[in-house]
Amino acid sequence: MYQFMNQSMTWLDAQRYCRARFTDLAAVMTMNDVRRLVTTVDSGYNGSVWIGLRAVGVGRWVWSMGDSAISQDSMWNPGEPSGDGECVRSFNGSWYDESCSTVLPFVCFNDSTGFVINNTAMTWRDAQSYCRQQHTDLASISSPEQQNLLSNESSLWIGLFLDSWVWSNQWSYFFRYWEADQPSLSLVSSNCAGMSATDSRKWAQYSCDLKQPFICYGDDKLIKKQIVRLKLSCNGKCNLNDPSLQTTILNEISKKLKSMGLESDRKLSWRKEQDGDVFYQERKSRASSNTVCNRQ
Repeated sequence: MYQFMNQSMTWLDAQRYCRARFTDLAAVMTMNDVRRLVTTVDSGYNGSVWIGLRAVGVGRWVWSMGDSAISQDSMWNPGEPSGDGECVRSFNGSWYDESCSTVLPFVCFNDSTGFVINNTAMTWRDAQSYCRQQHTDLASISSPEQQNLLSNESSLWIGLFLDSWVWSNQWSYFFRYWEADQPSLSLVSSNCAGMSATDSRKWAQYSCDLKQPFICYGDDKLIKKQIVRLKLSCNGKCNLNDPSLQTTILNEISKKLKSMGLESDRKLSWRKEQDGDVFYQERKSRASSNTVCNRQ
């Protein structure tokens, strides 16, 4: 569960806040998480927000789909990686590092159909965006058998790239959603990631000392629940498990609490039993139930 905090803090202060009140700064594992992250931000806010990604000094080769780093069965050509770039192409059954701005055909992965080769030349980042929109992601290759499927193809982008960023919660997950020119090696003092202010809501790197709102994940530790047991009587024929009647009862309880001067942010709800009912009969004319009172 993501929580948007519309108060400006540095990345480190935001991390401390999220860890104290929730679980940590937001971590993202899939495109579905990206969509949930975007909808969490207040509609009236158009700036950037901190997420839980931060640069570290050591880079490692990881897959765009985020599932893992490369295995011991990596298929580099002898002498590779050579330092030519931070993205990887497959050629004649082997891997070569290449500048991510080079335009090449590419191979996507689709959950339903497997590898899908696209012969339109694109940069690695554009190929990644295309695969995520049309399929699942740029292809991951986890075995020689999978690599052999590409052995007769010309140079193709695959989903391998050099990454030096880690999540605040230490998750070993490498899904990234960077802007086209991000991250940039020239921005050496910008070691923290935020969801950018552009309409794309992709990620960009910022100075960790910048103060801006942020997104946490996890349940709010400040919310307290109080269970109140009620006994109700019903004069005549009535069904206390009728949803409309239950709503009426909650409204009356809420009015009573307000008349007693209690906080207006209390939230009342019925706690249902396994059969879906709220009330059960104790005696012929009596029933009992539980309510849950959430207080923040």
